[in-house]
Parts: sequence; C-alpha cells; structure tokens
Amino acid sequence: MASLLGEADWNIIRGHNLKLTAEYFDPDRNVNEDQQTRVSALYEFTPMPFLQLRAGYRRYRGIPQSNAQNRQLVFVEAHGFF
Repeated sequence: MASLLGEADWNIIRGHNLKLTAEYFDPDRNVNEDQQTRVSALYEFTPMPFLQLRAGYRRYRGIPQSNAQNRQLVFVEAHGFF
C-alpha cells in the first residue's frame, strides 16, 4: 500500500483561505492500474469564530471500470464548531 498527500494553503486576507490538495492512493502495489487520485481546490470563508463556509471543486480518478472513482464534484458546505 502507498499513499501521498500534498496540501497548499493561502490566507488571502483575514477570514479568506484558498486550499489546494492532491492525494494519491495505491491499495495494492502488486496490482497494476488500481491507483486512485483526488485533486481539490477549495475556498474557505470564516466570517466569525466557530463558523466556516466552504466551496470547492474535486476531481476523482481511479480504475476505469468504476464510475464512482472517476467523477467530478462541485460543492458548498457550512461548518459550525462548538
């Protein structure tokens, strides 16, 4: 098994963050072409303490036979922290 994760964060101005991530996962190094990758670009807005709004784009790539491992996703999330 092998996995890698790279992440870059840029604090544009206070409360506004841009995040780029790249992930690689190979569940069985003895099996050819079973690798999976995920690349993400996210914008995070924290208007007040304990509240974060997030919007992003994520691309998944995996084995060609699996539609679930080969898709694109655009999303908006709200996170509240207690």
